[in-house]
Formats: sequence, structure tokens, C-alpha cells
Amino acid sequence: MLKNQDHKGRVVHTRIIFLNIDLAQRGLGGDTSWGTSPHHPYPGRTYSYSFILSIDKW
Repeated sequence: MLKNQDHKGRVVHTRIIFLNIDLAQRGLGGDTSWGTSPHHPYPGRTYSYSFILSIDKW
């Protein structure tokens, strides 16, 4: 069941930018959004990654 959500009235314009980079994922296939473990065929894995942030004047 999907709800018709409309939250644009709550978004406040600002020049501050927030960037969130997750450290890990639990895997694939949890059936709920409140903590169900992933299905056995799709466990979490060990990953490594890197990135470069560049800030230009806007």
C-alpha cells in the first residue's frame, strides 16, 4: 500500500549542503523497514571504496 506523500512544504531552502555516506549495508531482502534481517541467499558483504570530494565556488 503506497500513500500519496507530499512533504515539499516542510523543505526549507538553505545554502548548507549535507552529505551522508553510509559505512555499511546489511544485505538484500529484508521484508520490513524496521530491522528484519536480510534473506539467507543475500547476506551483507565486506566492501571497500574511496571517493574524492571537490568543492567549487558556485
